[in-house]
Amino acid sequence: MTEHRETITIKGLPKQLQFINSKAHSVLLSGGYGCGKTLSLAFKLAMRASIPGAREILARKYFSTLGSTTLRTLLDGDGPTPPILPAGTYRHNKTAHTIRINGGGEIIYVGCDTPEKLGSINASGCAIDEAAELSKQDLIMLRGRCRLQPQNLKPQTYMVTNPQGPLHHLATHFGLDGHTKPAPKTLAILMATSENYHLPQDYVDELDRLTGADRARLFEGKWVQAEGLVYPDFDMHRMVKHRKGPWEKVVVGQDAGFNDPDVMLVVCKDAEGNLHVAQEFYENQQSMDKVVEAAKRIYSEFHPAAFAVDPSAARLRDELYMNHSLPVVKAENPILDGIRAVQRYMVVEGDGTRRFTIDPSCKNTIRELGSYAWAVQRTGETKDVPTDKWNHAMDALRYAVMELDGRSCFCGVVPDVNEYDDDEEDGWLPVGQRMDREAFGGDFWL
Repeated sequence: MTEHRETITIKGLPKQLQFINSKAHSVLLSGGYGCGKTLSLAFKLAMRASIPGAREILARKYFSTLGSTTLRTLLDGDGPTPPILPAGTYRHNKTAHTIRINGGGEIIYVGCDTPEKLGSINASGCAIDEAAELSKQDLIMLRGRCRLQPQNLKPQTYMVTNPQGPLHHLATHFGLDGHTKPAPKTLAILMATSENYHLPQDYVDELDRLTGADRARLFEGKWVQAEGLVYPDFDMHRMVKHRKGPWEKVVVGQDAGFNDPDVMLVVCKDAEGNLHVAQEFYENQQSMDKVVEAAKRIYSEFHPAAFAVDPSAARLRDELYMNHSLPVVKAENPILDGIRAVQRYMVVEGDGTRRFTIDPSCKNTIRELGSYAWAVQRTGETKDVPTDKWNHAMDALRYAVMELDGRSCFCGVVPDVNEYDDDEEDGWLPVGQRMDREAFGGDFWL
């Protein structure tokens, strides 16, 4: 059987070609809408995977989004643009999620929500679409797979994305935040919508009419702070600092996840009523055992009065208290009340003092504080609810602050009776009741 191969020529724009031809260890093409980012990624991926012995990973945060984006551009084409890999030039195993190129190497496509699919793969490179969706841990995992060098093809991670805020981990890694030097052997290429002269003028004009941060990001391709932030008073340059106690009270806020990160924030209050976020636990794909071990470590170091645990995590609350004797409460979860509680600490006092600080090691929480924004309606007006992203540490922060402000801390767990088969006679309390100190011998914190 004779394998079919074709030579495809695509006339790229200058910055697209710079990205495609870059040999940097890690290269990013970031730009506004209509910059041809996914097309550039697919073309570079096909070029590298065409080398015999190459094994390139194609990744996105969620596997389900690959089929309608990068894979479509690669195999089916997009609009008037033909497929990067014409039919007959490859073999596609949809079960194994592999594309083997005739006379060349292969592409393995995965989502970071299913990291087990990577197994122990040794790859020559990794193409990442919408890289801003990935966590820092996701990127470290993917970079760690790139170590093959077939025919002198250097390992490389190459990615495209829409711009985000200056606190995003990609902004600091590639030096796009305005004050951080880019990591060694990295290259960031920024592209504006207006640089793509193939676009219809009506489309360009419509984006040109955007204003504020939307225009800066989606048209000019800049990494700038979003408008409509939930915590606009957060000042990274003045509020990010090391602090030591003594502390009057310490509470740990916990937000549960698995594909999304599990988060625990150690929030401390001093005698003057100032808050300090001293430490974060922020990890994806964590078993309950690992979360419990992290909680025990935090308890041994900070002796918090309570762990304010995600209301949806009934089993974790039970595990922490019943099997490990940690002080646990079911977190209060009125979103707007919690946001207002946190906002009160971020307002600058009349004498210029700030009642909220956060340790520099809490990088994920700092990033979320600078990205957490109000949802926007189709009319362009903001809603009274935040967007459902960049909110994992933010939820944990709300839980901790609500507990510090409005509830006396105690050691115990208050499950909802309808979450268990046990009835009240077996020891569970109805919703809203608290464990009584004297009833348990007086050995519990109040």
